Amino acid sequence: GEGKRTLMRANDGIHMSMAGYLRMSAPVAERLKRDAGLTAPTQTPAA
Repeated sequence: GEGKRTLMRANDGIHMSMAGYLRMSAPVAERLKRDAGLTAPTQTPAA
């Protein structure tokens, strides 16, 4: 199914919306937390 559409760019076409910044930074923040030992490592499914 389709998810809810969210604007990733601000209306000026240059800057990101807060949702865009959060989407882009989430993987980086998660990796930093994991590397700092603040979260348990996630399991990667076997291929």
